[in-house]
Amino acid sequence: MRSTTLALIVTCFAGCATLTQDSLNERYGRADTTRFDRVPVAAAGGVSYRDDVRPILDNRCVVCHGCYDAPCQLKLGAWEGIARGASKAPVYDSARLSEAPTTRLFIDAQLPSQWRSKGFDRGAQRAHAVAREQSGCKRPVPQPGAQARTPAARR
Repeated sequence: MRSTTLALIVTCFAGCATLTQDSLNERYGRADTTRFDRVPVAAAGGVSYRDDVRPILDNRCVVCHGCYDAPCQLKLGAWEGIARGASKAPVYDSARLSEAPTTRLFIDAQLPSQWRSKGFDRGAQRAHAVAREQSGCKRPVPQPGAQARTPAARR
């Protein structure tokens, strides 16, 4: 009796997951793991990475995320580092007895899709918050709209 009920529940969950995946694929298209492998081109009159985004990153973020010492491994000094994303694996782990695999930008992988296979994720906010907490960082995080206006918005 229990095994039949369990089999029925597992079958229902599997069916729901399949229907949900099909529904999401119809609505948004299939997942494209290589979509960040090419640098996006800015639309005319839109926000430019070089002119609008990079100065903000250089002034606010590269202080902590410009080298390999960032606990989340989010490297914001280059577009490739942004596209690579952050790692959820703890960098500073005193319980680790063997060396961790290297994650050097431009060396250990070339494309963001290759970084995904190494555990890097574009959902950097969660990883960033965890890493800040683990490292004891007390520097305030800028709030949206506070002073993070783009140079284009100041004109």
